[in-house]
Amino acid sequence: NTDAWTAGFALTGLSGCGTPLEIPALIRWLEPLPDAKVEDCSELARLTLACVTRIIRRCLSCGTAHELDEINLMDQLLRLRAIAARLEDRGPIMNSSSLDRLLVAVAFTKRATGVGPSLEALRRDFDPKAALVRAAMLDPVLRAELETGGPEAPGRATVSGRERNYNEYRLYGMQVSAYGSSSLEDEREAGVRLAARAGKLDLRRCLRYYKAGLIWAHQQILGLSRGTELDPNTRLGAYLSERHAPLLSNDFVQDLWDSSRGIAQWSFVAPRISALGEKLALETRCVSFDQDLLNENDRYARLGVFGLSELRFRFRSAPKWEGALQVELYLQNGLRELLPYNGQSSISVLFDGVTVHERVPIIGHSPQTKSLSLHPASEAGDHELVIRLHAASNTTLRLYTLSVFYW
Repeated sequence: NTDAWTAGFALTGLSGCGTPLEIPALIRWLEPLPDAKVEDCSELARLTLACVTRIIRRCLSCGTAHELDEINLMDQLLRLRAIAARLEDRGPIMNSSSLDRLLVAVAFTKRATGVGPSLEALRRDFDPKAALVRAAMLDPVLRAELETGGPEAPGRATVSGRERNYNEYRLYGMQVSAYGSSSLEDEREAGVRLAARAGKLDLRRCLRYYKAGLIWAHQQILGLSRGTELDPNTRLGAYLSERHAPLLSNDFVQDLWDSSRGIAQWSFVAPRISALGEKLALETRCVSFDQDLLNENDRYARLGVFGLSELRFRFRSAPKWEGALQVELYLQNGLRELLPYNGQSSISVLFDGVTVHERVPIIGHSPQTKSLSLHPASEAGDHELVIRLHAASNTTLRLYTLSVFYW
């Protein structure tokens, strides 16, 4: 099957239960697809690489790496690289990062178990450019650069925007820790402190990003991954109904509204929920209020139970202007790399008990604004707006702000 969804979910499942013996068959299935001009071939290739990567990492974490000796792993890697080269003109979905993650897994497995191609052969045949791949392969040149705070040190490179500056520290921590040297990690932490002060950045935040990079590499070395652990908020496998998950009332800080066209607004980006408007109320079902692991200023309402997670917003409308009633949401999909297209979500929107939008797709995985109509004319009185994670979703949804206004 070459349908991106059917075959894609099969690859997702195989990433959780496959063994090295499946890898050659997967590659044989994938090899003819580029020439056959199969639709979504790039996404199938990305998922295949992710599946193979996960199988290899599980071999490391479960102690079954000896099974990799049965498939001539270097030959399989070269075949995958050839497929990736044939797909370079198919757009950004299939890019070098998928192959890089696979090479990192192979290198860590070799270092821990002695199974697979030598690190020298990997460096020679793949000549990786990404610093993290070079670190996983114990590149001596990069090691020397790191030990002297060379060009990969954070704060040295020219980057656009302060947020990316902070992320440089996480990437730097990943590279340093990939060498498996605690003394190098401690030594470069001192360099991080100096670079942060020189760049006039938040030192505490820089160290948090740096140490997050160290933790990531420590997990990689053991074949583990937080990104593929079961998420308790999705309650996977649990039987749920509205009776088992009742609506909960939520407190918030109320401010004065300063816009003649605005009716109500809720924000989840601060430590306490804030709201603007008249006669406001908020109830939630299967919703948690979380913050980003690295950025304490990145807070949101998280909808994670498909078909049940919802927020109910109540407000009073006393319109001073004629116009259609609109809602604007600032939201973001959760990223699930082992699912087709990294996971997709959609929402249902109910206004005063009537479904006005059913299964609105949320495309992509960057924060985005979604504007939807609620009613074609001004509607004075008390209203209820429901935003629900649709049952057909397969990833979580972050909601940062919601505004109701006339347009």
